[in-house]
Amino acid sequence: MAEQVYVGVYSPGAGWRTGVPVNEQPLFADHGAQMRRLFADGRSLLSGPFADLAGGMAIVRAESTKEAERLLREGDAMVERDVARGEEFHRRHFRLKARLLSTKAMSRYERYG
Repeated sequence: MAEQVYVGVYSPGAGWRTGVPVNEQPLFADHGAQMRRLFADGRSLLSGPFADLAGGMAIVRAESTKEAERLLREGDAMVERDVARGEEFHRRHFRLKARLLSTKAMSRYERYG
């Protein structure tokens, strides 16, 4: 199967500290490092926190929903320790100017991470 584009949404998990923005949550620096690795590997097209900093979203390339879930959950300390939940994986059909969007997204993670 050819790679598709998937959207994953991160929402607060049981370990989320209420009232604390995502960039100040436990293990956020590790999460940011994992997102940077996915970007460097060409898997992540765009990722970052929501404007209210109460969760986030990632857009990745994968061959299946199962692979997208694996990419966004495995090795992500915030998800593995239930600070955040990686959920709502959807395949989307749209075109992105990936290089431009991803560069902007990564500068946001560098600011927070």
